[in-house]
Amino acid sequence: MRILGAQGGEKVLGAVREAAKDAEPAVRDAALRLLCDWPTPDVLPDLAALAKAPPTPAFRILALRAQLRLVPLQAATDDQKAASVREVMRLVERDDEKRLALSVLGGVASAGALEMAAGELGSPTLKDEACQAVVAISERLVAKDPDAVLDALPGVLEK
Repeated sequence: MRILGAQGGEKVLGAVREAAKDAEPAVRDAALRLLCDWPTPDVLPDLAALAKAPPTPAFRILALRAQLRLVPLQAATDDQKAASVREVMRLVERDDEKRLALSVLGGVASAGALEMAAGELGSPTLKDEACQAVVAISERLVAKDPDAVLDALPGVLEK
C-alpha cells in the first residue's frame, strides 16, 4: 500500500479505494490510512464518508484531520472552502481538531468563515485560536465585506 501511495495518480487512487473495501482488516486499514495521507483533494469525498462511518474512532479523527489539511488545496472559492470546513466541524468533537479548523479558516476570505471563527470566541479553550482566526479572516475580507468585519471585531476586543 505504501508503495502504491508513493506513486499517486488516479489509477492508484482507484486501487486504494478498492482496497479500502477489502474484507481483510489489515488491507482495509492500510488503505484507509493511505487515503488519510493522500496528498491531493481528490480524496475529500472518501474522507467525508470515512469520518461519518469510521471503522474505529481513530479513523474518524484521521479522516477529519485529513479533510482539514486538504480543504485549502481545493480548486474552490473561499465560500466553498468555508462550507467544506463547516461540514467537517459538524463532526468534530475534540478541541484539537477545532483548533486545526480555526487555523484553516484563518486562510479563508469568506463571511461564512468569519462567522464560524467568531462563533468559537466564547469557548474558554479555543478563544485564543478563534481570535487569531477572526483577525486573519478580517484582514483578507475587509475590502470585500467591511460590515461583516465590523460585526466580528468587537468580539475579539472583548476576549
